[in-house]
Amino acid sequence: LNANEPVRLIFVGRLNDLEKNVLLIPKIVQELHSLGIQATCIIAGDGPDRLALENRICKYDLKDQFSILGAVPFGDIPILLHKADVFLMPSRFEGCPHALLEAMSTGCVPVVSRLRGPLDRIVDEGISGLMATVGNAKDFAKAIERVSKTSLDTVQMGKVASNRVASHFSLSIMAEAYANIFKKVVDSPAQYPIPRSLDQY
Repeated sequence: LNANEPVRLIFVGRLNDLEKNVLLIPKIVQELHSLGIQATCIIAGDGPDRLALENRICKYDLKDQFSILGAVPFGDIPILLHKADVFLMPSRFEGCPHALLEAMSTGCVPVVSRLRGPLDRIVDEGISGLMATVGNAKDFAKAIERVSKTSLDTVQMGKVASNRVASHFSLSIMAEAYANIFKKVVDSPAQYPIPRSLDQY
């Protein structure tokens, strides 16, 4: 990351504000500008809130800083991630975020919502990425500021992120974990009852 160039942000995911909090992203970029930090942001994804996001970008007069690509072929995602400095995930809630794992595997530094469970088990704050308060654009901007001003060894953080995915979340490790879950269900079906359908309630 060159301190004289804009910090390059990327968001990858469905443009659904309820879950992904995508309408916060223009506010984050605006807060970065108030800190004297120039930023560009690629949005790779589509969804029901795309128009609302575009309107929010226009409202903050940030059209020149954003590129909304729409749905991107899966094979092109790693190329985009390699060109980015920060993977932005301001979600309100998450399951197992595959986009985050893919970003970390490329060495892109994640800045994500501080969510207990999925995200804080994947991102070691200050070691393999940074976390910010859910819905707080200023907090996200301050985290990105730490990356952009290289007060952290972001190259090392990217390497740690990549190594963490390889050692804990590789395809073989994840496949084995899922296989173990399926085996437990098959071996002890009474402990894992099948959920009732909605019409049974």
